[in-house]
Amino acid sequence: SEMCIRDRADASTTVDTIHFNIPATDANHSGGVWTISPGTVLPFITTTITLDASTQPGHVANTNTFPDPMNSSLAVQLSGALLPLDTGGFTVLAGSVGTEIRGFAITDFTGSNAEAIGLSGAVGTKIVGNHIGVAPDGLTVIANQTGVAAFANSSDTVIGGPLPEHRNMLSGNTYSPVYVSGATATGTIIQGNEIGVLGDGSLSGSSYGVIALSDSTGTVIGGVGPGEGNRIGGATALGIQIGSGNSSTSASILGNHIWGSTGLGIDLRNPGGVNPNDAGDGDTGANDLLNYPVITSATESGGTVTAGFDLDVPDGSYRVEFFTNPSGANSSGYGEGELFAGSVDVTVSGGVPTPASTTFPGSAGDVVTATATQGTAAPFGPTSEFSAAFTVTSGDFVVNSTDDDSDNNAGDGACAVS
Repeated sequence: SEMCIRDRADASTTVDTIHFNIPATDANHSGGVWTISPGTVLPFITTTITLDASTQPGHVANTNTFPDPMNSSLAVQLSGALLPLDTGGFTVLAGSVGTEIRGFAITDFTGSNAEAIGLSGAVGTKIVGNHIGVAPDGLTVIANQTGVAAFANSSDTVIGGPLPEHRNMLSGNTYSPVYVSGATATGTIIQGNEIGVLGDGSLSGSSYGVIALSDSTGTVIGGVGPGEGNRIGGATALGIQIGSGNSSTSASILGNHIWGSTGLGIDLRNPGGVNPNDAGDGDTGANDLLNYPVITSATESGGTVTAGFDLDVPDGSYRVEFFTNPSGANSSGYGEGELFAGSVDVTVSGGVPTPASTTFPGSAGDVVTATATQGTAAPFGPTSEFSAAFTVTSGDFVVNSTDDDSDNNAGDGACAVS
């Protein structure tokens, strides 16, 4: 199978598909897993090819939809354990339009410059149904340095997708599961993936979740359709980093579940940390340093939360998304977005802050946060950082005394003298 990959990776000018049917008698078969361990670097992919390890007998595709954990069990593992440090796995280059990599567990590509899958000049690459940084069982971390890296001149890359069999488990990678960088890295779509999350729902602990840098544009992280959100959990640095310094990197971040980050859930790096809103939102930088919503109230009655907020952004239409955080607010007090709660479209005009409100299911005591994204339908524009967290209060008051006196504990949900 290794020789077949070598032979076909750059040998043809026509579309090729590599299917797998390795017998159980193969020397590198153990416990239902066939491990391919190259001793030298694999050839670069320079023609259109489909590498489909999901065809190997014993492969079990994921059947769970976002936001449930994945239940896939893969049969083919590509391991970099025998390669020198800084050696990558699959490298996809110009000429490979529409190449697809499906159904592999890709592990053990280590060293500061190593990626499990690296793209440069590639167009329309699809990366679906893989475990990257995780063993075929979906539970055991076998880290790469970086999972998928899309560099300059790579466009229209699709990582995952809304269908269950398209979701990737991008977990356990030491630096970042997904890295997009370069002014000509455009149109990367990242949807439906488990990023930093294992098959049992536990967190694997990469430094970052998703990084988009160096003026890359049109990156889409999540979406508004069924199954398009990603779960991004347990980053030891940042959940999502957009830009670095005063870059013009642009990305939309929609419908994801982001939690457990040591740093911010979303950080528009300028240079880092929470960027305070500015009046009129005229500043520039990553994602235009779009102002986040300011939640002004959140009360619950009958299982419905009514949230009020202000939005001080340039004139236009925006999608404001709300999230609840059962694990509590980020240590910064801003974010994260553990569970998607609902959204509302807001139109801003006249260059003045716009007050608005929306409703979504919830309870008193919920910790809620919000983001703003430019646009109300695809293609969306940039997304803000998370708002400050706000705790929902009860909108139902109980009269529990006939005393004709002032309420000594206003806001406690009981109209009575304590």
